[in-house]
Amino acid sequence: MLAELNKAEQLALVAQKVQFAPALAVREITAAKVTALLANVASARTLSGQAVGKTVAKEGATEAEATAKANLLKATDEIQTAAKQKFGRTNPNRLQVYRIGERVGQNRALLEQYALDLITAATADSLPGITAAKLTAATGLRTAYINTNVDQTTAQGDATDTRSDLATLKQQITDARIEIQLAADAEWPHTDAANHAVRKEFKLPTRSKFKG
Repeated sequence: MLAELNKAEQLALVAQKVQFAPALAVREITAAKVTALLANVASARTLSGQAVGKTVAKEGATEAEATAKANLLKATDEIQTAAKQKFGRTNPNRLQVYRIGERVGQNRALLEQYALDLITAATADSLPGITAAKLTAATGLRTAYINTNVDQTTAQGDATDTRSDLATLKQQITDARIEIQLAADAEWPHTDAANHAVRKEFKLPTRSKFKG
């Protein structure tokens, strides 16, 4: 990506030289086109930096989700353990409400629902060691976990949109760069040895036509 930007920028600057610009203008490589190419290169450099930043943000959101999930699972595990202590021998059927034996964290939808079920049941049952403060904290952990899904989705969308915009801009830059080279290839053909120095400036082969 950066190599293409550097190449396009260099060719645009060469095309602006007074000894080349008039001839290129006749071949529809106008000053406005060259200026637009340079502007696109500058925009692409900015987008490239933003793409890196948004990818980092997406990775950060993924890490935050993993941390929030681990914290919530720790809270639900404590509730389940307290439920087994209270009901394991006296009322084992009640343990079904606490999802004992089920994979509580196997996916996001189940964890969000199961965590709510456990918190609701524990609030009604007054489990040993599960205080009102712990239930409030568990509710907060569940909310935090839910929010990480929104954050991650947003970060993913932002990163994807930026990469898409960058890919579109890169194609425009490449097309404009090739157009300049094709015009130079026609104006200063390789068959004339006197053109070799000019062709090198436009990054054209000196012994064959430019293939684009």
